[in-house]
Amino acid sequence: MNYPKRRERLQELLREEGAEGFLLINIEGSDALNLRYLTGFSGSFGLLFLTPDGELLLTDSRYLERARREAPALEVLEVKGNWLDRLAEKLAELGGVRRWGINSLTISLHNYTKLQEKLKDKAKGKELELLPLEGPVERLRLRKDEEELAHIRRAVELTDRAFEHALEVVRPGMTERELAWELEKFMRECGSDGLAFPIIVAAGENSALPHATPSERRLKRGDLLLLDLGARWEGYCADLTRMVSLGEPTARQLEVYEVVLRAQEAAIEGIRPGMSGLEADELARRVIREAGFGERFGHGLGHGVGLAVHEGPRLSPLAEKEQPLEPGMVVTIEPAIYLTGEFGVRIEDLAVVREDGLEVLTRAPKGELRSVPV
Repeated sequence: MNYPKRRERLQELLREEGAEGFLLINIEGSDALNLRYLTGFSGSFGLLFLTPDGELLLTDSRYLERARREAPALEVLEVKGNWLDRLAEKLAELGGVRRWGINSLTISLHNYTKLQEKLKDKAKGKELELLPLEGPVERLRLRKDEEELAHIRRAVELTDRAFEHALEVVRPGMTERELAWELEKFMRECGSDGLAFPIIVAAGENSALPHATPSERRLKRGDLLLLDLGARWEGYCADLTRMVSLGEPTARQLEVYEVVLRAQEAAIEGIRPGMSGLEADELARRVIREAGFGERFGHGLGHGVGLAVHEGPRLSPLAEKEQPLEPGMVVTIEPAIYLTGEFGVRIEDLAVVREDGLEVLTRAPKGELRSVPV
């Protein structure tokens, strides 16, 4: 990854925002993904200083050697004692910078207030200002480069394979938790860094819960089974949802599945760069609404995926019109219909926005509702 280039781009953005330097505070993982994006350092504690004249990473004894290995281009120093005191002292030492940009999305109000108080004590007459900025690094992360996309493709490949594994091992009598563990174990044994998110295995009436938690409910003949899973590769996430019928599906299950599939296809075929997330969402929502299930699709069509499984942009009725889709953005396309007390259907693919539309990364079959003989 070209970490120096990323930090350069951030410096350009900071100048546009009126900041002279940037301070990233990662306390026990509070801004871990942004720190990793900018430096490659994956520890849970780190303080990053970016100025026109230099770059500095502070961490504690737990991560000192790790930081030097993962971020060899940066000067790395050890923090001893109270980190807020050391941080304020270092800001005062770096006298060439007066206005420090700081990520308002990830710093707690407590730490922000405490840091301001410490600066008054440590600045020794220097006028230092913390300038809250709304997700400057997150804005850079919206568009993925080809190296990032290669990692996402690998995560998608592992996830697709895990779905095929599920079809081989699923059987009546298993619990939802047992099947979830089979999927997690398979992805880890195939080389996944870990899970992009906790796996969802939801059978029958539980599949109508959009974010169901695997339970001790046993699978049985006639169940419609929702599987939502994602591997992680080199920190980058995949996200896949597929439906499986245990035995022959009913006519109603097939009807709902076909509506959701048509809605997804309409979105995949229609999404173009320059569209708002709201416009993209409407492509699928219109199909579901016209089929009479409009009230049964409560969440948005999709979300961005990268180092986090949920990041920008949003494809939703609540999406901001000011954030159009751009080439390089990776998004989920996941329309759904949830029939409370009966079953739910969600079909989810991962895709990257290109100049001429969407390139779908997911390869797991979906053209018809998969049925497992029982």
